[in-house]
Amino acid sequence: MTVGTIRATVLARVVRNLDARSGQADALLHEVGLNRSLISDDYSLVSLKSFARFFDRAAAELGDRWFGLRLGTEIRPVDLGPIGALMSNASTLSQGLDDLCHRIEALQSATAFSIHRRGAQTHLT
Repeated sequence: MTVGTIRATVLARVVRNLDARSGQADALLHEVGLNRSLISDDYSLVSLKSFARFFDRAAAELGDRWFGLRLGTEIRPVDLGPIGALMSNASTLSQGLDDLCHRIEALQSATAFSIHRRGAQTHLT
């Protein structure tokens, strides 16, 4: 079985937001077996399972079922490191999404992301 990972830059964004809103990031990190030192290097790898558990606990701590959506509106492509810069510099939205599909492993492993085009419709899976 493949163990999924995610870059620490994504965890750092959640930790900073939680720090600003509740100050409970360290306690929740500890609860799921993570610690703040992980976010000192944006390129370090974090267990995807632990990240998801932390993210869920953060939303519950804040009482915000839309936490992920709110956080997503604050993220700019450059916040995702080189993959975000690549997407930002694409000549079209289509090319940017294609770049993401082909290079998602640079940000998050054990993940599939694909685009299906049928006529005028585009579906992201």
